[in-house]
Formats: sequence, C-alpha cells, structure tokens
Amino acid sequence: MDQKAQPAGAGAAAAAASHAAAAAAAAAAQPDYLRVATAPRSHVAPPRFFEEDPVIWLVQLDLFFSQAAVDDELSRFRIAATLLPGHLLRDFTDILRNPPLDRPYTILSDAIRQRFGKSYTLTGHSGPVMVAKFLGSNTKVITGSRDRTLKGWDLQRGGDCVMNIFANSICFDIVDGVGATNLLSGHYDSTIKVWDTRDSREPKHVIKVDGHVTSLAQGTEFRVLCCTRADTLKVVDLRTMTVARNYEADGFHVACDYSRAVFSPDCKYVAAGSGTGDLFIWNESSRRLEKHLPAVSSPPSCVLATAWHPEGSCLVSSDKAKRITVWSDI
Repeated sequence: MDQKAQPAGAGAAAAAASHAAAAAAAAAAQPDYLRVATAPRSHVAPPRFFEEDPVIWLVQLDLFFSQAAVDDELSRFRIAATLLPGHLLRDFTDILRNPPLDRPYTILSDAIRQRFGKSYTLTGHSGPVMVAKFLGSNTKVITGSRDRTLKGWDLQRGGDCVMNIFANSICFDIVDGVGATNLLSGHYDSTIKVWDTRDSREPKHVIKVDGHVTSLAQGTEFRVLCCTRADTLKVVDLRTMTVARNYEADGFHVACDYSRAVFSPDCKYVAAGSGTGDLFIWNESSRRLEKHLPAVSSPPSCVLATAWHPEGSCLVSSDKAKRITVWSDI
C-alpha cells in the first residue's frame, strides 16, 4: 500500500509538540500560587528566605519588589510563596491553597509577621492600661494607666521601662507634642498635660478643659483634638496652649471615659460617636455640624471609637455591643 512520505523532521516536531503539551498539562495541575511564580527580569535577584529573622526578609523582599517594579499583589504573592522553605509551608497552608482574591501578598506577609514577629510583655503598671502607642519610632512605646502613671518602654532593650511619669490623674490617651521630645496626655482631672521626656518630673504646661478628657487626636502640627465627658469636642492650639474651638450638638453625648474622636485625613472635619449610637461630623474651621447620622443598629449602643478611611471616603465606628459599622453617607 502506498504511503505518503512524511517531511524530514516532522516526527521530531510532533514529539516536541507532544512534550510541550504534557508540560503545559503538568503546569496546569499545579496550585495556582505556583504558576508563573518566577521573578521578573532584574539585575537583582529576590532575597533568599532569612530564617533567623523572617520579618527582615520581608523588608528585603519589599525593597526587591520596588526595584524590580513588581506592583501587583498576585505577582508578589506568587514570588513570596515560592521563596518560602518547604518545612514552613504547612504554617500557611490555607493561604497558599486558597489565595485571597483581595490583597493576597499583604495577607501572606501579615501572616508571616504574626508567625515570626517578636512579642513583648511590658510589665510595670499597677492598674489597667488605658492607652499604648508608638511615639517617635517603632521601638519606643508610651503607655498610660489608671494607676495615674505614664511609662516609656524601649523595645530595642527588650521592653525595658526607661521612663516613669507620675501624672497625678488617670490617663486615657497620649499623642505626640510639638518637638521630638514632647508628648501630650489627656486625663480624668479635666486637663491635658504637656511633657518633655528629657525631664518629666513636672509637666511643662497644663491645659484646663471642661470634663474628663477621653481622647486626643493629632491634627496639623499645632492642633490637637480632644473629646471630653462634658459632651464637647475641643481643638487645642499648641502655640498658645489654649482651647481654640468647641464643637457641640443637640443629642451628642459622650457616654464613656475612653470614647475616641478623630480628625478627617485632611483635618477639615472632626467626628465622634455618641452614647446613643449616632455619629456626628463637624466642619473644623466653621464649627458647623455637617452631618448627624442616626444609629443603624437595634438596639443602639454607645459608640466607642471612630476612624476615617485614608482617602476620607467613609468612616468606621465600633460600639459597646461589639459591632463595627461602616458609614458611607458622609
């Protein structure tokens, strides 16, 4: 029987095509996070996993992504996943097998930080701690307590207490002051105290306000917002050490010693929640009430804290009933 002659090399081409198809099928069978998990072309290679300090490795990895122009979260996730050593993969099985649709690399890196990040127990207060904040750097922590003291802690020295201030009143909040060594504390005795951390035996200034101070929030360099149990918000001018503006409204009631008020990201508005579950927003300069948003939950519960979206597009509040509410009609 006559057969058509095959062109030279046709068999080899068919074999190569078959091999490529098999390789493609094998790649398709891999978990999604392993596909195309190669670093982009760059003269700098991604850093090898640093088991002695994985948090430092993440810092190096972020620098690599920036230099190699790896901007999308999924590509970052895939590269990070392939750099993890095999014996650690089980620690992140859920994330690796089912990559989150939203911010997969951020979620994986946060999980790595939580798994390997250092923790500190700062022991020294004799009463409940009402506030703890990083001030000035990510190694310096300031705490305020019902024992009427403020304490400074140095994480570079293993969490040692390096500053102890007797404030004579319960402290509910702390913020940075003007200058690298200044801090402000808000107190039950209706005062805001300004301290110089180099000599903290006595406050540099004491600013009297009406009502217990429940929170402080930093605005521009010279403005601080405080919330008081007298059902008012106040803006304090740190140049004159006086109250510059007051904000009040019918129905606004501060019902908790640690209720938090906030500036908007552009500092044009101030906001706080009420004991009735409502949210109030004022214009910072005119002091006019811009929005009164009624409680959306039933039964309503006292709002404890509010926070703006970084772009100012919405507000989030938390209440005593352990509910989180997103307010978009602002």
